Amino acid sequence: MSGQNDDIPVIGLRNGRFYPYHVTAIVCISASLLCVGAILYVSVRSRLYKPFYRWGISERFVVYIALCDGLFNVTHVLDHVHMVITKSHVHPKSLCVVYAFLIVVFTTAQVLLVLAIALNSFSVVILGKSVNFGAYDWRLVAFVFGIPVIESSLAASLNQLGPNGSFCGIRGRIALMVMATVPETSILVVTCSLYVLIWCRIRRDIRQLQLSKQARSQQHSHNAARIMTLFVIAYVAQWSSISVCGIFSFLGEVPEVMDYLVITSTNMGGVFNGIAFLVIQVMRRRQRNRVVPPNTEQRRRQTAATKY
Repeated sequence: MSGQNDDIPVIGLRNGRFYPYHVTAIVCISASLLCVGAILYVSVRSRLYKPFYRWGISERFVVYIALCDGLFNVTHVLDHVHMVITKSHVHPKSLCVVYAFLIVVFTTAQVLLVLAIALNSFSVVILGKSVNFGAYDWRLVAFVFGIPVIESSLAASLNQLGPNGSFCGIRGRIALMVMATVPETSILVVTCSLYVLIWCRIRRDIRQLQLSKQARSQQHSHNAARIMTLFVIAYVAQWSSISVCGIFSFLGEVPEVMDYLVITSTNMGGVFNGIAFLVIQVMRRRQRNRVVPPNTEQRRRQTAATKY
């Protein structure tokens, strides 16, 4: 192991918290991976008859988020298992840098996906049209993965990725503030602000809606925006602790409770998204049950008339 690794103590070894930290993380990641697998299975299974890029954009967003979360989970669990086995930093350091690079890419991609969801919902509800992500969503993919890859490459070249004491990630308080705390807090504020505007517009439109084709079209847009709000809530539950932890880290020592909160929440993304996905399925089923096609209703009346 390199001398640079030795400069950073392994958190938890001296005070007996090493195994609680890492076992908690591994358990949370395992639960998250199970939920990610369930989301992908149900999503693909229910749409086998349709090519992926002919799915609705909200349905594709669900898959993109699950894939990012799953790839992050796989990388991160290897990181934690390696540390548990060796009771030391991941070595060689180059392997730790690779883990850190992938972790930063997939976590940042998730954050940017949530921002893209918010922007698309805002465009649909306020402007009346969906964002054009290009053929095969190439613009979305370039935005979501291009920025993290450039950011992580720059950080790696400046020796800001590697062992940080708890896992392989961003090294140093300044780098953590610049790469995680400030961007994620800013995106959180922007996303929440967009959804406040969206919900204000939805409430205004609901008052003006009348039973017309246009009203039904608006109602469909409103339902889509409400549905995607759940993934924003899941994002807040998963990543808001990072912003708080970054502030504590910049000001001084991070409290132990905050450590466990970060370990639990950031590694439970699949669970939070799984809950959101389950609620969405229930909401969609209820919406389908409420809508009775005119032909079906007419047949019911005719059947009732023949019975009597």
